[in-house]
Parts: sequence; C-alpha cells; structure tokens
Amino acid sequence: MERFIVKFRRNFFTGQATNSFNLSGTGELDLGSSVVIRAKRNKPLGSPASVELSFDPAQIVNVQREGRSVRFEMLAGTSAPKAGHMTILLENEASAQRLAKLLPTTQSAILKQDQHDIDDFTERLMQATPHAFVTPTIVAVNVIIFAAMVISGVDLLRPDGRMLISWGSNFGPYTSGGQWWRLLSSMFLHVGLIHLTLNMWVLYYTGKLVERLYGSAHYALLYVLAGLAGSIASLHWNPMINSAGASGAIFGVYGALLAFMLDRRNQVPVAIMKSQSTIVIGFIFYSLIYGMRQEGIDNAAHLGGLAGGFVMGWLLARPLSADLRAQTGLLRPLLSLLAATLALILLTLPIKNTGEAYRKEEQYHADMSWFAEQEKMLSAELENWQQLAASGSSSPEGLLKALERDIVAPWEAIYERLSATPLDENSRLRAHQVLVLESVTNRRDAFRLTANSIRDGDQEKMEQAKRHFDASNEAIKKLQQLLPQQ
Repeated sequence: MERFIVKFRRNFFTGQATNSFNLSGTGELDLGSSVVIRAKRNKPLGSPASVELSFDPAQIVNVQREGRSVRFEMLAGTSAPKAGHMTILLENEASAQRLAKLLPTTQSAILKQDQHDIDDFTERLMQATPHAFVTPTIVAVNVIIFAAMVISGVDLLRPDGRMLISWGSNFGPYTSGGQWWRLLSSMFLHVGLIHLTLNMWVLYYTGKLVERLYGSAHYALLYVLAGLAGSIASLHWNPMINSAGASGAIFGVYGALLAFMLDRRNQVPVAIMKSQSTIVIGFIFYSLIYGMRQEGIDNAAHLGGLAGGFVMGWLLARPLSADLRAQTGLLRPLLSLLAATLALILLTLPIKNTGEAYRKEEQYHADMSWFAEQEKMLSAELENWQQLAASGSSSPEGLLKALERDIVAPWEAIYERLSATPLDENSRLRAHQVLVLESVTNRRDAFRLTANSIRDGDQEKMEQAKRHFDASNEAIKKLQQLLPQQ
C-alpha cells in the first residue's frame, strides 16, 4: 500500500470544493486493493468533520494529471451511490506522476475524443505560433520600468500619486490637456510591487495562449488597442482619477480569448471551450466585483479594455491553419487597425479638457497656503499697530502711515492675488473661493475706511469700517460651515 499526502483544492473564483464530496484541507490517500481517502468534509454549519471514503479501483476512470494536480472520476458503486469527480493536489510533481501512474488507466469514450481533440488543437496551435515572444517581452518591459521607478525614488509598495504622474500615468487633467501619450504610457506603470506581480502573473499565464491563438503581430496589436480603449474609458468615467497599470490591456486579452472561442470558424474543441470559458468568465466577474468593493481600482479601464479586446479579437481571429492564415495577408489587420484607430479617436472627442480647470485649482491651493502665512504676519502687524496707537507714542500722521504701509497695502496685495484666477463655475472649490474673496474684500475695505477715517477725522467712515469687519467675520463663519463638505 502506498500513502500520499494530498490537498483538496477550492475554486479560486467561487470558493467551492473541486470534488463531489465537499472535502477540503489536507488529507491522505492510501492506494492498495482499495483507494481510501481520509479528509475533512465541510458542513453548512459547524466545524468540518473527519471522513473516510473507500473506492474500488475499478470505479476510478479518466485519470488526468497536470503538474502537481491529479483529477479523476468515480463511477457509481457501493461506496459511491452516485458518480462523482475529484481534483487533488500532491506535494510535488513526482508524487502526482506516481499516483497517476498507479491509478487505473480506463478512459471513457467521451474523454478519449476530448483528449484527441485537445491534442489536435494543441498541435495546430504550436504550428501556427511556435514561439510566443511578445508576452514575455511585455512582462519584461513592465518589470524594467517598475525597477527604474523604484531606483529613481518611487516607493516600492505605495507609490506617491505625483510621482506616478511624472512617470506618465493616465491623469485626466494632463491627458485631456494635450498629453494624450499618457493613454499608452500608463499601461506600463504599476502602483506598487503587489499590483505589478498580480498583473504580470495573470498576463503571463493567459497571454501566451492568446498570443498563439492570434499570432504574435496580431496579439501585440490587440493588446495595445485594448489597453488604449481601457485608458479612454477611464477618462470618460472619472477624468480626475490617476490611473496606471496593465489591467485594461489584460482584460482585453481575456476579451480576445472569449471572442476566439465563440467564433465557430476557429474550431475550438468543446472541452477547451468549457474549461477556458469558465476561467475567463470567472476571472472577469471576480475582478469586477472585487474592483467594486475596493477603493482605487479602475473598473472603467477593465470594462473598456474588455470591450476593446473582444472587438479586436473578433476582427483579428483566424483559424489555426497555416494555409488559411497565409491567405488573409496584411489587409485584414490593416483595416482592423484603421477602424480601431478611428473609433478610439472618435471616443476621445467628447472628453472634456480638464487641464485648465485643474491648474486653476492647483494655483488656488498654492494661493491659500500663501494667504494663511500672510494672515499670520498681518495679525502680528495689526497687534503691533494697536499697541502703538494705545501707547500714544506716535502722532496721528505716523499711525496713518504705518496703517497704510503695514496693513492696508498687504491686504490690497492679498486681494489682487486671490482674485486673479477665478475658478470655473462647476469647480468643487468655487463656493470656497467666493466666500474667501468675500471675507478678504470686506477686510481690505474695512482697513481702507479705517485709514480714511483717521485721515479725515470722519467717524461715519469708522462705523462703515466696523460693518465691513462684521461682514468679513460672517463670511468666515459660512466658510467654516462649508469646509466639512469640501
């Protein structure tokens, strides 16, 4: 009797056990006159229970091995009243190979036909595209660019948004402001090591298959165009988002895979259709739902890339036949490129240029920081002036000159700077700016009137100055109420 340590896998997307007996975790498989499996069985409620299953080897059919994974089916019998299936993971490939060799070799007619179709499809696939070099190249380029970013000072795990912008991320105000090259460059930037690792793993796993399905040149074309479609979709959805990553293009790869399988002219075997469609649809839905739950994930780019990849895949898909592929020539990809380019250009036309509005808001933030410093200095100057006036050590002319020089003139300068760049009506900071300018204008006018009152000896102007001070304070109260909403 031989014993194997096995693990019972769960579907990555659904979380369901990949066996008919709802087994999970680590267990044992003893192989002798019977096949005995000891493991834990999940219960809807409560802790998993230990179980022992025993099968006659004659019940086991359709054994298949892939790496460390072994899958087989069980025919109905005394120990298993209903037919079932099981996928287990061994400690290493050698153990998996040993187990697969010891299990029965009986295959059903359906499996034999499926295996024949898969072998034939795989052979045609390798003949059509013997070397899939574009996918590893794209992965390498992404890794090299990320390494260069880190060397330049970008944080390994949480890059600063402004540094991503400096490297070419898809930031609406810059992209729509004329830097359209960001639609492409953002496809090769990543927001930290984890983001890069996950994207490159998914791309490498699926990209090589899709590259062989379409051919390297067609694959490179649909990858770039799908990525551009994702970047454009991102701008339409939220022009202020700072988007980066290969996710849009990767969704395009999955969209192209789906398009190839759905086109019956490509003669994809049913067995491959079933397995790949489950993976593709599962990946798409899992990623989109995860993106809805997590802040900072650009689902618009995912959907745009998926749509772009599907359309380009449908246009560029060809049967896996060297003769048929040779007959298509360059006309089809050139027409597809032309149509896709025109479509992408048309899609960018409705995108509003947010660059000018963004630059105004950035200038406003800078102005407000400057204003805060100026306010502190002027408060100190005003306190000094009031102490000077109370001491009686300065003449009215001296007080007036000090007031105009140290208080009135600086408030004039503050008003000139803050009013020089009015924000757009639809700016989220517009209400804030209006109240700030209202307060500053009244403060400036109040000090003007105070100076005039001292010069002319006019008490009425001093009363007017007090009313302007009150109006300024009222604007500040409104501003404090507004701040939590900004």
